[in-house]
Amino acid sequence: MHANLHPSQVALLLALALLIVTLVGAVPMSHAVAAEPHASAHLPAELQPGPVANALARHLEQEVLPFWTAPGIVDPEHGGYLVWFDADGRPTQPDAPKALITHLRLLFVHAVAIRRASDDATRQRLRRQYEQGLDFLERHFRHPEGGWYTEVQRDGTVQDASRQTLGQVYVVYVLSDCYRLLSDSRARRLALETFAWLDAHGHDATHGGYLERCDRAPDAPENATKAIGTNLHAALALARLFQVAPTKLLRERLEELYARLTRQAIHRVSRNAYVTVRRDWQPGPPAGDPQQQTLFGHNAELAWYLQDVARVLGKDPRSFLPWLRRAGDAFLKLGLTPEGCVRVWGPIRGRPNDPDGPSWWTQAEGMLLCARLYAATREERYWEAFARVCRYTFRHLVVDHSGAWLGGVNLKTGERSPRGGAGWKAGHHVVRALLECEQALRESERPPLAFHSPRVKPRRAVQVDPGFAYYQGRSAASIVAELKANGFDCLHLICLSDEVAVPGLVEEARRQGIEVWGTFFPTGVYMPDRLFPPEHEEWRLQLSGPQYDGYRFFSYIHRGYQQWWKQHLARLFRKYPFDGMLFYEVHYPTMNGPTLFSGKPCFSDVSPGFVRAFQQATGHAAFPNFTNPEDPHYYERDRRLYEDFVEFRIQSIIDFQREVLDGEGGFRRQFPHVPFATWTIALAHPEGPAAMRENESQDPARLVVELRPDAHFLQSHAPDWYRHDQPPTYVEGYAPYAQAVQDAAPGLPMGVQADVCSTCDYRRDPAWMRAMEATSHRLGLRTTTYYEFCLRWEVYFEPPVVKASRLDPDGRATLVFDQRLNPRSCAFLEGHPLPAGRKLGDVQVDGNLLHFRVVSALKPGARVSIPLAGITDDPSVRFPMPTKGQGNPNAISPGTTVTLTVRRR
Repeated sequence: MHANLHPSQVALLLALALLIVTLVGAVPMSHAVAAEPHASAHLPAELQPGPVANALARHLEQEVLPFWTAPGIVDPEHGGYLVWFDADGRPTQPDAPKALITHLRLLFVHAVAIRRASDDATRQRLRRQYEQGLDFLERHFRHPEGGWYTEVQRDGTVQDASRQTLGQVYVVYVLSDCYRLLSDSRARRLALETFAWLDAHGHDATHGGYLERCDRAPDAPENATKAIGTNLHAALALARLFQVAPTKLLRERLEELYARLTRQAIHRVSRNAYVTVRRDWQPGPPAGDPQQQTLFGHNAELAWYLQDVARVLGKDPRSFLPWLRRAGDAFLKLGLTPEGCVRVWGPIRGRPNDPDGPSWWTQAEGMLLCARLYAATREERYWEAFARVCRYTFRHLVVDHSGAWLGGVNLKTGERSPRGGAGWKAGHHVVRALLECEQALRESERPPLAFHSPRVKPRRAVQVDPGFAYYQGRSAASIVAELKANGFDCLHLICLSDEVAVPGLVEEARRQGIEVWGTFFPTGVYMPDRLFPPEHEEWRLQLSGPQYDGYRFFSYIHRGYQQWWKQHLARLFRKYPFDGMLFYEVHYPTMNGPTLFSGKPCFSDVSPGFVRAFQQATGHAAFPNFTNPEDPHYYERDRRLYEDFVEFRIQSIIDFQREVLDGEGGFRRQFPHVPFATWTIALAHPEGPAAMRENESQDPARLVVELRPDAHFLQSHAPDWYRHDQPPTYVEGYAPYAQAVQDAAPGLPMGVQADVCSTCDYRRDPAWMRAMEATSHRLGLRTTTYYEFCLRWEVYFEPPVVKASRLDPDGRATLVFDQRLNPRSCAFLEGHPLPAGRKLGDVQVDGNLLHFRVVSALKPGARVSIPLAGITDDPSVRFPMPTKGQGNPNAISPGTTVTLTVRRR
């Protein structure tokens, strides 16, 4: 029956069969329902999502993680981990070889355990165990020319020098997760380097996907077929890496894998996944046991892995859901018994044999898929399937409180597989399933997050802080009229309080067709203390130097602060009909490298709360020192610790925004139809992107992948806008930032923010601003905004200009100027005589609006000339410029008039 197969294909099938026998730990025989133990004490009597999530979390934290991270798992002689041990943690094969994938799985378990540890001593011990495990991997498994060996002896001597694709994939996957969990900069670097080598040597440029052996030529016999397991794990690995370090190449590879796996990995009728396909992704002739043509644990993984791929690629969940349902329903129909046992093997099409009993890894993956299906659909049938698998799993495999699941059990003979560690059994499947199920069940109890395609149109926007004197003592209608007179169609309203300082401004702007976005500073800078609860003093961010003295910032890491923002946003958006929301300057104030203006470098956050959060999240016992070069942890000496600090700050910014947006009671759960834009600071400098990432925690590409915004803005950093001689083309230096965002999220609307030199004694003139906008548009930054409307050039250096006018038949007239007027300068118009016996009366000034009445009978179409000479702007409402103060009034030139035509009724 193998006549049409290459020997390598036969070997692959035999290896898979041997692997599954090892995983199941029981001999195949027909299913018979034996007397079952009582329901597990781990689960509540009545299964509901919330209580089950709590039970799974307790089991994970109190039993499973302590078992798989006990001190005895560390090899005291050679480093790394001892994998073979019994249920009591005693080594059973201490001199057994060490496999790459097994070590990686244990590394992942340690990373999870560090994040879930409840005390410092345990957390720091786990970090030491994690570090030595990663040290052993890098020292002994890594090939000097790239890639990773498959297996070494206990002492690290290479035993299997092959560099199989699956091993490389696991390195990318696990180290990406370790970086995400622990902000481990070394894990991130190794994941990126490994992907580069894997892709260069293992990507199938002809047919797509990845070859089985990346250390062999594409046409080598070992690469005649593709294992679906290798490529589905490649999809997950690249999705996890793309989430934390997105690039154009990663996106292209993910799109390719997504297309291949959704279209060609599963049988078109049964929806079961193939075990192998030909190199060109076409099904090959059946080989081996007909009952071993699909692997149900992989089928479950394929479904939820691709759900993760679709999410990080920004695909509409509704477009992926039909495929997910088909794959999930096939799994429930063919891979799951009525009692809740997940089959291991089955035919590619047709009825599988009844299983002898459960296997730990297939039960874990079955639980996970059912939980994901329920969270995605909220359909009761998927909850019922999850409950069946969960009860069955805990009834048969979780037999005590040791945290060591049985590898499997034969329900006919009563034979049990070992509960401890083995070659492939290293805690990974169980830990991952418990984590993912907990998250899915908690998500199922929240309002679903809405998905929208990018819905932010290009706008000419401007920032307005209504607290400036320029906006006081005038109507909302006059402010809106001035915005329109200057060509703006979007208002970025800076919200620093619990109410808008100008009553009716939001409503009036929207009435006149101007979008209004509520915009906020999530550091709390400029916001009054009265807004915050008494404990806000504990939220303060601290800096290592004095450069920001006089400013008060809050740190993102405090749960109470995150909750405050959810409530604050909810109050404002219920009160005002904003069209959108964005956060400004979500960064850590830092002066270093290209952003160091004077003095010594200054870093943040060094507050006790932040130090504590960093140590809890990473397991580090130390924290970088920024002031004493003699300290062993001085940031220029202990670079590993400092680099982890850099990564943790980036993670904390993402976590803060994700919690405020999508957490329990989050903004997007309460206001799903309000667009949200992300915002990062850019620096037009050759080292700009790297410097902004290190110094101010700005990673725009990662931000848009993680948060899925409706638009993204690049803010001009101070070194870019304060220079007097800065050309308007400086934004060309933002091309790398814009390209990174587009590579991560193609088609995402983008904008740029400039500054009119708001704190300087000069302003950008209109020609400069127009040139800057034109340059931005050429870069694809279709929306522009700037700070601040009332600080623009015209307000300080130009006389008022009429932009619109109206004269009604009853003589009532309005002139709309481009800026605010000095009412005293308009007093001469009261009673001013006009030709034909007419005169002016009822003169009133409202900001930039000049209202008056032409006292005379008027016919439609009649023309009336109004004198404007001598009318001035109002320096008293200007914000003072350094060294120049509020400046002098600018008067309209002598002889200037405006001619109005009487409107027809």
